[in-house]
Amino acid sequence: MVSDRQTATYEPAIVRDAVFYVERSLSKDGDLLVRAGDRVEPGTELASAMVAEGRPLLLNIAREFDMEPDAVARYLTRPIGSDFEENEPIARARRGLRSVTCKAPVRSTLTALDESTGVATLTPQSLPQRLLASVYGEVDSIIEQRGVWLRVGGSRVQGVLGLGRDTFGTLRVAVDRADRELTADMIDSEFRDCIVLGGMTLGTSALRRLIEVGARGVIVGSVSDSEIRRYMASDEREPSSMMLWRRQAGDFQSSSPLTVFVTEGFGRRRMAQPVYQFLTGQENQSVSLLVPNDADVLSARPTLYLSRERPGGDDAIQRVTVRDGTLARLVDPEHLGMVVTCRSGIVDSAAYTGVLRDVVDVEFSNGSRHLVPATSLEVLIY
Repeated sequence: MVSDRQTATYEPAIVRDAVFYVERSLSKDGDLLVRAGDRVEPGTELASAMVAEGRPLLLNIAREFDMEPDAVARYLTRPIGSDFEENEPIARARRGLRSVTCKAPVRSTLTALDESTGVATLTPQSLPQRLLASVYGEVDSIIEQRGVWLRVGGSRVQGVLGLGRDTFGTLRVAVDRADRELTADMIDSEFRDCIVLGGMTLGTSALRRLIEVGARGVIVGSVSDSEIRRYMASDEREPSSMMLWRRQAGDFQSSSPLTVFVTEGFGRRRMAQPVYQFLTGQENQSVSLLVPNDADVLSARPTLYLSRERPGGDDAIQRVTVRDGTLARLVDPEHLGMVVTCRSGIVDSAAYTGVLRDVVDVEFSNGSRHLVPATSLEVLIY
Protein backbone atom coordinates (compact mmCIF):
# COMPACT_ATOMS: atom_id res chain seq x y z
CA MET A 1 0.00 0.00 0.00
CA VAL A 2 1.25 3.45 -0.88
CA SER A 3 -0.64 6.53 0.25
CA ASP A 4 0.05 10.26 0.05
CA ARG A 5 1.54 11.80 3.14
CA GLN A 6 3.46 15.03 3.74
CA THR A 7 4.36 15.33 7.40
CA ALA A 8 8.06 16.26 7.18
CA THR A 9 9.76 19.43 6.02
CA TYR A 10 13.38 19.96 5.06
CA GLU A 11 15.99 22.61 5.68
CA PRO A 12 17.66 23.00 2.26
CA ALA A 13 21.37 22.43 1.79
CA ILE A 14 21.59 25.84 0.09
CA VAL A 15 19.92 28.68 1.96
CA ARG A 16 20.07 32.25 0.66
CA ASP A 17 19.65 35.48 2.62
CA ALA A 18 18.69 34.21 6.06
CA VAL A 19 19.81 34.57 9.67
CA PHE A 20 21.71 31.70 11.30
CA TYR A 21 22.78 31.03 14.87
CA VAL A 22 26.29 29.61 14.87
CA GLU A 23 27.92 28.06 17.92
CA ARG A 24 31.62 28.80 18.39
CA SER A 25 33.22 27.05 21.37
CA LEU A 26 36.51 25.85 22.83
CA SER A 27 37.22 22.18 23.50
CA LYS A 28 37.71 23.00 27.22
CA ASP A 29 37.05 25.85 29.64
CA GLY A 30 38.91 29.06 28.87
CA ASP A 31 38.73 32.85 28.93
CA LEU A 32 36.09 34.73 26.92
CA LEU A 33 37.20 37.92 25.20
CA VAL A 34 33.87 39.27 23.92
CA ARG A 35 30.47 40.20 25.32
CA ALA A 36 26.88 39.85 24.13
CA GLY A 37 26.13 42.46 21.49
CA ASP A 38 29.69 42.73 20.21
CA ARG A 39 30.07 42.71 16.44
CA VAL A 40 32.74 40.35 15.14
CA GLU A 41 34.50 39.56 11.87
CA PRO A 42 36.23 36.33 10.81
CA GLY A 43 39.57 37.18 12.44
CA THR A 44 38.08 38.31 15.78
CA GLU A 45 39.40 36.26 18.72
CA LEU A 46 36.42 35.15 20.83
CA ALA A 47 38.12 33.09 23.54
CA SER A 48 41.35 31.30 24.42
CA ALA A 49 42.49 28.31 26.49
CA MET A 50 45.51 26.08 27.02
CA VAL A 51 44.76 22.75 25.33
CA ALA A 52 46.83 19.59 24.99
CA GLU A 53 47.77 18.77 21.40
CA GLY A 54 46.32 15.27 21.67
CA ARG A 55 45.44 12.35 23.90
CA PRO A 56 47.95 10.70 26.30
CA LEU A 57 50.24 8.25 24.53
CA LEU A 58 51.41 4.86 25.84
CA LEU A 59 54.90 3.61 24.93
CA ASN A 60 55.85 0.04 25.79
CA ILE A 61 59.55 0.61 26.44
CA ALA A 62 60.08 -2.88 27.90
CA ARG A 63 58.93 -4.44 24.64
CA GLU A 64 60.96 -2.03 22.52
CA PHE A 65 64.12 -2.87 24.50
CA ASP A 66 63.26 -6.55 25.04
CA MET A 67 63.87 -6.29 28.79
CA GLU A 68 62.06 -6.95 32.06
CA PRO A 69 59.48 -4.23 32.91
CA ASP A 70 61.00 -3.40 36.31
CA ALA A 71 64.35 -2.64 34.65
CA VAL A 72 63.04 0.16 32.42
CA ALA A 73 63.31 2.99 34.99
CA ARG A 74 67.11 2.89 35.08
CA TYR A 75 67.30 3.55 31.32
CA LEU A 76 65.20 6.71 31.28
CA THR A 77 67.15 9.70 30.01
CA ARG A 78 65.33 12.04 32.41
CA PRO A 79 63.00 11.54 35.40
CA ILE A 80 59.19 11.41 35.48
CA GLY A 81 57.77 14.89 34.96
CA SER A 82 60.36 15.91 32.36
CA ASP A 83 59.43 17.55 29.07
CA PHE A 84 60.60 16.13 25.74
CA GLU A 85 60.72 17.60 22.27
CA GLU A 86 59.47 15.57 19.30
CA ASN A 87 61.94 12.73 18.50
CA GLU A 88 63.97 13.37 21.65
CA PRO A 89 65.10 10.11 23.36
CA ILE A 90 63.04 9.16 26.43
CA ALA A 91 65.06 6.03 27.16
CA ARG A 92 68.38 4.68 25.91
CA ALA A 93 69.99 1.26 26.30
CA ARG A 94 72.74 -0.91 24.86
CA ARG A 95 71.85 -3.96 22.80
CA GLY A 96 75.03 -5.80 21.96
CA LEU A 97 77.35 -3.42 20.16
CA ARG A 98 74.75 -0.82 19.35
CA SER A 99 72.70 1.74 21.22
CA VAL A 100 68.88 1.65 21.00
CA THR A 101 66.55 4.50 21.88
CA CYS A 102 62.84 5.07 22.46
CA LYS A 103 61.85 8.55 21.26
CA ALA A 104 58.94 10.88 22.03
CA PRO A 105 56.59 10.86 18.99
CA VAL A 106 55.38 14.40 19.81
CA ARG A 107 56.34 17.26 22.10
CA SER A 108 55.15 15.91 25.45
CA THR A 109 55.71 15.33 29.17
CA LEU A 110 56.65 11.97 30.67
CA THR A 111 53.88 11.73 33.27
CA ALA A 112 54.08 8.09 34.42
CA LEU A 113 55.93 4.79 34.17
CA ASP A 114 54.22 1.51 35.11
CA GLU A 115 57.07 -0.64 36.43
CA SER A 116 54.90 -3.76 36.30
CA THR A 117 54.48 -3.48 32.52
CA GLY A 118 57.32 -1.18 31.43
CA VAL A 119 54.80 1.16 29.76
CA ALA A 120 55.45 4.91 29.87
CA THR A 121 52.69 7.54 29.61
CA LEU A 122 53.38 10.68 27.60
CA THR A 123 50.99 13.62 27.81
CA PRO A 124 51.18 16.01 24.84
CA GLN A 125 52.13 19.49 25.98
CA SER A 126 49.46 22.15 26.11
CA LEU A 127 49.44 24.96 23.59
CA PRO A 128 47.27 28.08 23.48
CA GLN A 129 44.02 27.51 21.57
CA ARG A 130 42.60 30.67 20.02
CA LEU A 131 38.93 30.56 19.09
CA LEU A 132 38.24 32.82 16.12
CA ALA A 133 34.79 33.90 14.99
CA SER A 134 35.59 32.75 11.41
CA VAL A 135 32.43 34.56 10.22
CA TYR A 136 30.94 38.04 10.29
CA GLY A 137 28.20 38.42 12.87
CA GLU A 138 27.11 39.57 16.29
CA VAL A 139 27.50 37.87 19.67
CA ASP A 140 23.97 36.75 20.55
CA SER A 141 24.69 34.96 23.85
CA ILE A 142 27.53 33.63 25.96
CA ILE A 143 28.36 29.98 26.70
CA GLU A 144 30.05 30.29 30.10
CA GLN A 145 33.82 29.69 29.90
CA ARG A 146 33.44 27.90 26.57
CA GLY A 147 32.34 30.25 23.80
CA VAL A 148 29.40 32.06 22.22
CA TRP A 149 26.41 31.83 19.94
CA LEU A 150 26.79 34.17 16.99
CA ARG A 151 23.93 35.69 15.04
CA VAL A 152 25.03 35.53 11.41
CA GLY A 153 23.30 36.94 8.34
CA GLY A 154 23.96 35.71 4.82
CA SER A 155 23.85 32.42 2.94
CA ARG A 156 24.81 28.86 3.78
CA VAL A 157 25.76 25.64 1.99
CA GLN A 158 25.78 22.30 3.82
CA GLY A 159 28.51 19.82 2.83
CA VAL A 160 28.73 16.09 3.44
CA LEU A 161 32.39 15.69 4.46
CA GLY A 162 35.01 18.03 5.89
CA LEU A 163 38.73 17.50 6.48
CA GLY A 164 40.79 20.11 8.28
CA ARG A 165 40.16 23.10 10.48
CA ASP A 166 37.78 26.06 10.49
CA THR A 167 39.02 28.63 8.02
CA PHE A 168 37.97 31.61 5.94
CA GLY A 169 39.14 33.49 2.88
CA THR A 170 38.16 34.96 -0.46
CA LEU A 171 36.37 32.55 -2.80
CA ARG A 172 38.21 31.93 -6.08
CA VAL A 173 36.83 29.79 -8.93
CA ALA A 174 39.44 27.43 -10.43
CA VAL A 175 37.38 25.33 -12.87
CA ASP A 176 34.76 26.21 -15.47
CA ARG A 177 32.49 23.17 -15.05
CA ALA A 178 31.04 21.20 -12.16
CA ASP A 179 32.30 17.92 -13.68
CA ARG A 180 35.93 19.04 -14.20
CA GLU A 181 38.79 17.81 -11.98
CA LEU A 182 41.03 20.36 -10.26
CA THR A 183 44.61 19.48 -11.24
CA ALA A 184 47.94 20.79 -9.97
CA ASP A 185 48.66 22.78 -13.14
CA MET A 186 45.52 24.88 -12.55
CA ILE A 187 46.83 26.12 -9.21
CA ASP A 188 49.09 29.16 -8.86
CA SER A 189 50.16 31.75 -6.30
CA GLU A 190 47.00 33.80 -6.89
CA PHE A 191 45.18 31.30 -4.66
CA ARG A 192 47.22 32.24 -1.59
CA ASP A 193 44.95 32.75 1.47
CA CYS A 194 41.91 31.88 -0.66
CA ILE A 195 39.15 29.27 -0.63
CA VAL A 196 39.40 27.55 -4.00
CA LEU A 197 36.31 26.26 -5.81
CA GLY A 198 37.24 23.07 -7.64
CA GLY A 199 34.81 20.93 -9.57
CA MET A 200 34.30 17.19 -9.46
CA THR A 201 37.37 16.13 -7.46
CA LEU A 202 41.13 16.53 -6.97
CA GLY A 203 44.12 14.27 -6.33
CA THR A 204 47.12 14.19 -4.02
CA SER A 205 49.30 16.33 -6.30
CA ALA A 206 46.65 19.08 -6.38
CA LEU A 207 46.20 18.93 -2.60
CA ARG A 208 49.93 19.36 -2.07
CA ARG A 209 50.12 22.13 -4.64
CA LEU A 210 47.35 24.03 -2.83
CA ILE A 211 49.35 23.79 0.40
CA GLU A 212 52.49 24.91 -1.43
CA VAL A 213 50.86 28.12 -2.71
CA GLY A 214 49.25 28.84 0.68
CA ALA A 215 45.56 28.25 -0.10
CA ARG A 216 43.38 27.94 2.99
CA GLY A 217 40.69 25.61 1.68
CA VAL A 218 39.27 23.84 -1.34
CA ILE A 219 35.68 22.93 -2.28
CA VAL A 220 35.05 19.86 -4.46
CA GLY A 221 32.18 17.55 -5.26
CA SER A 222 33.91 14.33 -4.22
CA VAL A 223 37.17 12.79 -3.00
CA SER A 224 38.82 9.44 -3.57
CA ASP A 225 39.57 7.35 -0.50
CA SER A 226 42.94 6.31 -1.97
CA GLU A 227 43.96 9.90 -2.79
CA ILE A 228 43.15 11.09 0.73
CA ARG A 229 45.10 8.17 2.21
CA ARG A 230 48.13 9.09 0.12
CA TYR A 231 47.74 12.74 1.12
CA MET A 232 47.62 11.84 4.82
CA ALA A 233 50.53 9.34 4.60
CA SER A 234 53.47 9.97 6.94
CA ASP A 235 56.97 8.47 6.80
CA GLU A 236 55.93 6.80 3.52
CA ARG A 237 53.31 4.76 5.38
CA GLU A 238 49.78 5.02 4.06
CA PRO A 239 46.95 4.65 6.62
CA SER A 240 44.30 2.01 5.96
CA SER A 241 40.77 3.14 5.11
CA MET A 242 39.53 1.90 8.49
CA MET A 243 42.22 3.80 10.41
CA LEU A 244 41.68 6.94 8.36
CA TRP A 245 37.90 7.27 8.53
CA ARG A 246 37.58 6.19 12.18
CA ARG A 247 39.56 9.26 13.19
CA GLN A 248 37.87 12.23 14.78
CA ALA A 249 37.57 15.38 12.73
CA GLY A 250 39.83 17.13 15.25
CA ASP A 251 42.70 14.80 14.30
CA PHE A 252 42.60 16.13 10.74
CA GLN A 253 42.52 19.68 12.04
CA SER A 254 45.90 19.22 13.71
CA SER A 255 47.50 17.34 10.82
CA SER A 256 46.56 19.37 7.74
CA PRO A 257 46.97 23.10 7.01
CA LEU A 258 44.36 22.84 4.24
CA THR A 259 40.60 22.41 4.71
CA VAL A 260 38.83 20.13 2.21
CA PHE A 261 35.08 20.76 1.87
CA VAL A 262 33.22 17.98 0.00
CA THR A 263 29.70 18.64 -1.26
CA GLU A 264 28.62 15.21 -2.56
CA GLY A 265 30.65 12.25 -1.26
CA PHE A 266 33.32 9.69 -2.17
CA GLY A 267 34.56 8.65 -5.59
CA ARG A 268 34.42 10.79 -8.72
CA ARG A 269 31.08 12.57 -8.55
CA ARG A 270 30.47 15.93 -10.14
CA MET A 271 29.48 18.75 -7.86
CA ALA A 272 25.70 19.19 -7.89
CA GLN A 273 24.97 21.82 -10.52
CA PRO A 274 22.88 24.03 -8.18
CA VAL A 275 25.75 24.09 -5.69
CA TYR A 276 28.33 24.88 -8.36
CA GLN A 277 26.19 27.61 -9.94
CA PHE A 278 25.45 29.21 -6.59
CA LEU A 279 29.11 29.28 -5.54
CA THR A 280 30.45 30.55 -8.88
CA GLY A 281 28.10 33.49 -8.46
CA GLN A 282 29.82 34.34 -5.17
CA GLU A 283 33.40 34.64 -6.49
CA ASN A 284 35.54 37.21 -4.64
CA GLN A 285 33.20 37.12 -1.64
CA SER A 286 34.39 36.19 1.87
CA VAL A 287 33.69 32.50 2.56
CA SER A 288 33.92 30.58 5.84
CA LEU A 289 34.34 26.80 6.13
CA LEU A 290 33.38 25.38 9.55
CA VAL A 291 34.17 21.74 10.41
CA PRO A 292 32.90 20.27 13.72
CA ASN A 293 35.80 18.68 15.62
CA ASP A 294 33.94 16.72 18.29
CA ALA A 295 32.63 13.84 16.17
CA ASP A 296 33.98 11.18 13.85
CA VAL A 297 34.91 12.34 10.36
CA LEU A 298 31.98 10.73 8.55
CA SER A 299 29.34 12.37 10.76
CA ALA A 300 31.04 15.76 11.20
CA ARG A 301 29.25 17.52 8.34
CA PRO A 302 30.88 20.84 7.44
CA THR A 303 29.10 24.12 6.73
CA LEU A 304 30.01 26.94 4.34
CA TYR A 305 28.86 30.45 5.21
CA LEU A 306 28.81 33.60 3.09
CA SER A 307 28.28 36.00 5.95
CA ARG A 308 27.39 39.68 5.84
CA GLU A 309 29.17 42.30 7.91
CA ARG A 310 25.78 43.20 9.43
CA PRO A 311 23.39 40.32 10.28
CA GLY A 312 20.32 42.26 9.08
CA GLY A 313 16.75 41.27 9.97
CA ASP A 314 15.23 38.13 11.41
CA ASP A 315 14.67 36.09 8.27
CA ALA A 316 14.62 32.56 9.62
CA ILE A 317 15.49 29.58 7.45
CA GLN A 318 12.41 28.52 5.52
CA ARG A 319 11.77 24.79 5.76
CA VAL A 320 10.28 23.27 2.62
CA THR A 321 8.29 20.23 1.55
CA VAL A 322 9.24 17.93 -1.30
CA ARG A 323 7.14 17.60 -4.44
CA ASP A 324 7.44 16.44 -8.04
CA GLY A 325 10.48 18.18 -9.52
CA THR A 326 12.30 18.96 -6.23
CA LEU A 327 16.06 18.52 -6.67
CA ALA A 328 17.68 16.69 -3.77
CA ARG A 329 20.68 14.56 -2.85
CA LEU A 330 20.87 11.37 -0.84
CA VAL A 331 22.82 11.26 2.43
CA ASP A 332 22.64 7.57 3.34
CA PRO A 333 26.04 5.75 3.27
CA GLU A 334 25.15 3.66 0.20
CA HIS A 335 24.20 6.64 -1.99
CA LEU A 336 26.06 9.48 -0.27
CA GLY A 337 25.93 12.61 -2.42
CA MET A 338 23.89 11.20 -5.33
CA VAL A 339 21.68 13.89 -6.85
CA VAL A 340 18.09 12.83 -7.57
CA THR A 341 14.83 14.41 -8.69
CA CYS A 342 11.81 13.82 -6.47
CA ARG A 343 8.77 12.47 -8.29
CA SER A 344 6.42 12.54 -5.31
CA GLY A 345 5.97 14.09 -1.92
CA ILE A 346 6.47 11.96 1.18
CA VAL A 347 4.34 8.81 1.05
CA ASP A 348 3.65 5.83 3.33
CA SER A 349 4.85 2.49 2.05
CA ALA A 350 4.61 -1.04 3.41
CA ALA A 351 7.47 -2.18 1.20
CA TYR A 352 9.81 -2.56 4.17
CA THR A 353 8.89 -5.81 5.98
CA GLY A 354 5.25 -4.78 6.08
CA VAL A 355 5.92 -1.75 8.28
CA LEU A 356 4.69 1.65 7.16
CA ARG A 357 7.59 4.03 6.56
CA ASP A 358 7.95 7.54 5.15
CA VAL A 359 9.50 7.31 1.69
CA VAL A 360 9.87 9.45 -1.43
CA ASP A 361 9.73 8.31 -5.05
CA VAL A 362 12.96 9.60 -6.64
CA GLU A 363 14.45 9.46 -10.13
CA PHE A 364 18.20 8.86 -10.57
CA SER A 365 20.31 10.39 -13.34
CA ASN A 366 20.06 7.17 -15.40
CA GLY A 367 16.25 7.41 -15.42
CA SER A 368 15.60 4.62 -12.90
CA ARG A 369 13.16 5.29 -10.07
CA HIS A 370 13.15 3.99 -6.51
CA LEU A 371 11.44 4.59 -3.19
CA VAL A 372 13.98 5.91 -0.69
CA PRO A 373 13.52 6.68 3.03
CA ALA A 374 12.51 10.30 3.59
CA THR A 375 15.29 10.56 6.19
CA SER A 376 17.90 9.83 3.46
CA LEU A 377 16.90 12.90 1.48
CA GLU A 378 18.34 16.42 1.58
CA VAL A 379 16.65 19.14 -0.46
CA LEU A 380 19.33 21.06 -2.34
CA ILE A 381 17.74 24.47 -2.79
CA TYR A 382 14.43 26.31 -2.63
